[in-house]
Amino acid sequence: MDPRRSPLTSIVAAGLLALTITAVAAPSPPGLKGKRIVDLPGRHFPAAEGGDPVACEPESCQSLFVQVRPERRSQPGRPAPVEFAIRWPSEYDDFDLTVYRPDGAMVAGTTGRVGSAEAVFDRRPMQGLYRMVVSARDVTDSDYEAVVQVERIPRRFRGPRRELLPNLQTLPPDNLHVAIPSGYPGGDPLPGLGTSCYPQESLEAGVSRCLRFDTAIANTGPGELRMRFLLSGVGTDQRMQQVVDMTKGSPRYRDAGEYEWHQSHGHAHYAGFAGYRLSSVYDHGSTGPVVAEETKAGFCLQDTELSWWRRRGNAPSTFTYPACTQPHERDSIGTWGVMGISRGWTDVYTWDLPDQYVPIDGLPDGRYLLETTADASRRVKETDEDDNLAWALIRLSGDEATVLDSGIGSAPATV
Repeated sequence: MDPRRSPLTSIVAAGLLALTITAVAAPSPPGLKGKRIVDLPGRHFPAAEGGDPVACEPESCQSLFVQVRPERRSQPGRPAPVEFAIRWPSEYDDFDLTVYRPDGAMVAGTTGRVGSAEAVFDRRPMQGLYRMVVSARDVTDSDYEAVVQVERIPRRFRGPRRELLPNLQTLPPDNLHVAIPSGYPGGDPLPGLGTSCYPQESLEAGVSRCLRFDTAIANTGPGELRMRFLLSGVGTDQRMQQVVDMTKGSPRYRDAGEYEWHQSHGHAHYAGFAGYRLSSVYDHGSTGPVVAEETKAGFCLQDTELSWWRRRGNAPSTFTYPACTQPHERDSIGTWGVMGISRGWTDVYTWDLPDQYVPIDGLPDGRYLLETTADASRRVKETDEDDNLAWALIRLSGDEATVLDSGIGSAPATV
């Protein structure tokens, strides 16, 4: 699709914000009165890179338009924010989103981040034609979808000051592999040590057979998970603090363990954030002894997937890579970096990353129970600790691993 011929689109949201949808090509476009959300037409990019939102060349860029007309009758002077979001199938591709207001001013832009979604908010929308510019920065045979929706008006809290806490929810492990990808920066396997472990994994842990998988941890709470770490203390004071926003006033800071510098990844990790456990499963389905365990998996926390897609209440994409490698703020203690997971977002660690595995040396073929836990060290303050566990019943057969069943929470007594 030529971006110069992109459909002109708008939405109608009753009460908080009125938007009107029209299509340039349609002589009598249908009205969508009363709706708070609209899907916009994306496009397929067979291969593109270096998309520039300013030049917006057709082969690597697309412009979408939406007509916004705020109404403030229900909350005088407080229009509802408008969210502009895109998503695509794989975080190995990279699309950027830039949003411009009717007066030409840029609302916000997102560039060069790791993930599979972008979201930009205009918290004080104005009347007129908005332009969404979607740039294919580094894309191989991928499409994307786009949405614009009216968000909730920020709540005014009354009563005593309260904490706005995150809630971490682990999603079932999936995308299992007993192999490493060729050409990954982690390096090729060491001779004689199989084809599923990176050299550093073999040297550090003495492993030669690794079960690799994706781990996903979502934030479904009312507040963001925001962690700051003392960059000026690398090697001496690797302090990690949780920053807890309050309904009123300044945030609170609480100790939440330590961070570690991950040599293979080249950035800071929140130490002990995730735990992995592999147990045998008897023929009759009950769980046997633990055969492999990793209790100190570290994460560089970030907004990877927009799990609340087309659902009101999520935050804009806030925590991005490589932010967990860079200074963000400074106070009397020192210089701090920041990482986290925004409300309505999920952090995903893919199977091909170094140290994303449990060792399976010497294990025979058969059925096993793989369990993953968020905040394995119980250092994060959150609203609910009971949904931090997820599981998958898997079958190992040579260098093949298959998910047979999975779920959130504790695994049933018989799987």
